[in-house]
Amino acid sequence: MVLMAMMFFILLLPISSYTAAVPILIHEWDLNNVQTGAIFSAYLIGYVISAILIIPLTDRISSGLVLILSAMLFTLSHLVFALWVDNIHTAFVVRMIGGVGLVGVYMPGVRLIVDRFPGKMRGISVGIFVTAQYFANSCSLLISSSLIGTYAWRDAYLIIAFISSIGVLLALILFSKTINRSSTEESGKFDVKVLRNPSVRYLILGYSLHALNLFSVRVWLPIFLVSVLISQGISEHDATIEGSTLGGIALLAGSIGPLIGGTMSDRFGRAVSASYILTLSALCAFILGWLVNSPIYIILIVGSIYSWSVSADSAIYSTGITEVSPGNKIGSSMALQATFGLIGGVIGPIIVGGILDFAPTNTYWLSGFSSLGFVAIIGILAMQRMRYLNQHD
Repeated sequence: MVLMAMMFFILLLPISSYTAAVPILIHEWDLNNVQTGAIFSAYLIGYVISAILIIPLTDRISSGLVLILSAMLFTLSHLVFALWVDNIHTAFVVRMIGGVGLVGVYMPGVRLIVDRFPGKMRGISVGIFVTAQYFANSCSLLISSSLIGTYAWRDAYLIIAFISSIGVLLALILFSKTINRSSTEESGKFDVKVLRNPSVRYLILGYSLHALNLFSVRVWLPIFLVSVLISQGISEHDATIEGSTLGGIALLAGSIGPLIGGTMSDRFGRAVSASYILTLSALCAFILGWLVNSPIYIILIVGSIYSWSVSADSAIYSTGITEVSPGNKIGSSMALQATFGLIGGVIGPIIVGGILDFAPTNTYWLSGFSSLGFVAIIGILAMQRMRYLNQHD
């Protein structure tokens, strides 16, 4: 479990390098906010499109083989981005390819863990694996912003992409002996009939809303911090570096969220734990936009709590979907969760970017973050409905 988490962490180190470079790329590529969010969301589009093809394969062939090949594709996409991409169109395509690699690592990784650990340990076990992903996102932003302060953005990105290749080697070491093993006698084809289960539907909705919140915060919280610092008189260059660093610190607080959330759900139940976490997320979203003129340390504290809350429910949905699905159809259920669920992750940063583009100046950030608060409220209602149905089943 520890080696799997380490492999995942190292592999994903380039995942926030684009976010760290955004303030530079906005000027270099002449991007508006919607285009900036669209490039970020491109890898989620690749994730969604490929999920129904890749994840059901784990019902038939080795999850380890799927993971290894996907890890290679993921690292290659980041190397290409650093070496070749120079406009919104190529950036979009290359990040889509990276999303294909990501789905083939993340979901089969969860499947490997679920197949190994019993029910009472699944939440915390999946939480450790997901925490490695969130920790990688945070460290990626911190390392990337630090390197961009010293090197050109392409050089900084390339250094981290090369480090990511170590994760591919670890995947080969961990799973090369399992590549010839089949999972079941299933065809490995996508089966939409799993949606007949209402719990599957509500967990997919919960995951979608979670992804909408999560990826919106990952994109716009660091940019919000940069904007605040500029408004306080700091130069754009220094604000870019400091804001990205502070954003990385805030996101780092969120990296332990899935571990804590998964542990909570093992004890208190999936729906109850998710509802508590979503309530905290909604409160932070409604508060953060009002703090634009506050001292930066207050914004960082609220941002860190917010980052934790939009992260902590992730393992709950990933674990829950495996528990309510037939054993020979888990791959299809997970594919649906990734496909329909991450639609929220695709549109979230774009929607918030659109709100920021059209909101009045005096409600600029308030409008953007408050919209995410209403999304969290919808998630609470969905989890409570699932809990009600399970209690009266």
